[in-house]
Amino acid sequence: MTFGQTFFNFKGEEEYIVRGRDFDIAEISEDSDTGEVYYTVQCQKLGRDSEFQIPISDAMDAQALVDYRRYGLTVNDSNKRIIPDIFQQKEEEYIEANKPIRALHSIAGVKECADENGEPILVYAGAENPVNNSKYCGKFDIEPKGDPDKWFGFVKSLLRHSSGIAFILAFAFAAVLHGVLKGKKDIDNLILHLRSESSVGKSTMLELAVSVFGNPDTKCADGLARPWNSTHNAILHRMMGEGSQRGGILYALDEIDLADKKNIDRLLYALASGVERDRLTARGKRQKSMTGHFFVISTGEDSLLEMTKGNPGLTVRVIEMDDHMWTDSAKQSEDIKEFIHKNYGHGATEFDLHLGRWIQQNGMDALCEKLENCRKAYQDKCTITERKERKSGRYGLILLSAEFLNLFFDFGIDIEELCNFMIENETNNSEDLEGYADFYNKLVGQIVKEDAHFVHLDNSRKKLSDKAKQAHYLPSTKEQWGLIEPIFDTIELPEGRFAQSIAYIERTEFDNIVRKRLNYEDSKSLRKWLKKNGLSRCEDDRGYCRMTINHVELNYVAVYLPGEEDRGEICREELIKELLRSGNTYRIKNDMEKLGECIIKLKENRDVLDESQIDSLNRMIKKYNNLEEKIKNGEDIKSSLFDDLED
Repeated sequence: MTFGQTFFNFKGEEEYIVRGRDFDIAEISEDSDTGEVYYTVQCQKLGRDSEFQIPISDAMDAQALVDYRRYGLTVNDSNKRIIPDIFQQKEEEYIEANKPIRALHSIAGVKECADENGEPILVYAGAENPVNNSKYCGKFDIEPKGDPDKWFGFVKSLLRHSSGIAFILAFAFAAVLHGVLKGKKDIDNLILHLRSESSVGKSTMLELAVSVFGNPDTKCADGLARPWNSTHNAILHRMMGEGSQRGGILYALDEIDLADKKNIDRLLYALASGVERDRLTARGKRQKSMTGHFFVISTGEDSLLEMTKGNPGLTVRVIEMDDHMWTDSAKQSEDIKEFIHKNYGHGATEFDLHLGRWIQQNGMDALCEKLENCRKAYQDKCTITERKERKSGRYGLILLSAEFLNLFFDFGIDIEELCNFMIENETNNSEDLEGYADFYNKLVGQIVKEDAHFVHLDNSRKKLSDKAKQAHYLPSTKEQWGLIEPIFDTIELPEGRFAQSIAYIERTEFDNIVRKRLNYEDSKSLRKWLKKNGLSRCEDDRGYCRMTINHVELNYVAVYLPGEEDRGEICREELIKELLRSGNTYRIKNDMEKLGECIIKLKENRDVLDESQIDSLNRMIKKYNNLEEKIKNGEDIKSSLFDDLED
């Protein structure tokens, strides 16, 4: 069969010219999320039957049609302008024959549908919508695999003696609740970061959480779990889209150590808020921003909170679990991974089918009331005033998820123990949760490093007048940030140290140190943090003090400093942390020299390294030696640079 065109020749006779091999529309589908229509086309390629799908936007575009020649569609310069007309004609014939329009969806997540009785119901639509049978046509591999009964039985067996695994599963299913409650409760996206050294099972937990929704393999290009080593735009485009999706899905990013750290706080804020920052087109018009409503689980040896630069808006949207043993052994991790790589993608659909029926019977207000009860239960137990209010909604959502898992699937999660698990983590990392855990040590290290920027006053004086300070505060070739004077009061500092002097840093210089040298964002919050923890001398109502020097009144941040020996110890601790961080995050062959320098300096400080730091140093040495041997043998070492990143 062929298609062509009819002309009148110069004799006035009709003449038919063949333009290509014929094709048929076997099915028409419509994506309810984007409104895009697709044709399923049947044709011949090399004498064999061929079938492919083409969006109507391409079918109506003469230039775009050229790309479909690889499927057998006959497209050339003489016919590409008439093929859109043929597609339109065949669509009309399809409709006139009353053939069905197949339902599709390109965005997985919670959707509102009508059940068999015409009643509204919220369901999770993954590979298939369980109510209207709409098929998924999006970019992720979420086709279920294996046996759902085996998956639920397996994860139930994991919960018997592990609050950690219960927390991970409750967090994963809470992502579905997050989508269900959109519009009813104002709960932003939530990021969970599992931070620790290797071989504690954190990547296994990431994959277990993802198996609730789809393919958990981080090596799968279309999976919901991918490494952090992508551009920021690529990460955003994977998780976000245009329109106002209801959400209800979880994405995963493995090994934060691989991430591009530059401006990562902007990426984290976009993920947490669910809104991409505004952009302009080449003509100066505002582009439509991408949005997304989802949960994220992340892993790595580096702290995600330290990368937020003290942004208080981010710290309440991030839960960081630090140094937790997630699995009992390497064998258990292997067993979990082996199982969930063969069985996945069933949990979210089953959970939301039960939840949708529950809401039909009890109402959305009852669901909101249960969430409020869980939120209050968390608040009653939490003792961290600054966090209990702003994070209680997120923790309440996780507790509610666990309650429904017990109700729907008899998981047997101990809700009180789960709540204690979360509160213990919050309490142990109370300073980390503010993103300021190492700030004081970093600030002291910076003051010691830049000692020449400060005027040192006479240690023999017990009390220095403004006049004495003026005499010592003289112009210098070195830009001056402030002055340091001794103190003789007993002021206790962290880790059993005592203050011996105080550094007065001019406030604008303090802000510069915080933002440009230490890479924190909110200097005002840091001043408050120093004051709250008794690390600075302030006026009652401010995070700084006023001083008049050379007849000029300025605002100073007055930071207590320990003695010289303790300062040296602090600086060495910061150096070791930086060396370990640098040595563990090298990327390419050119960084071998940098890695070697880190190893040498760490060896010089080996006597003060703790057990975990020595283990990290030994891993670096082993990796360096292995890579050096491969270079000598002429091997390509690029792939082996990432061998030690998996659990």
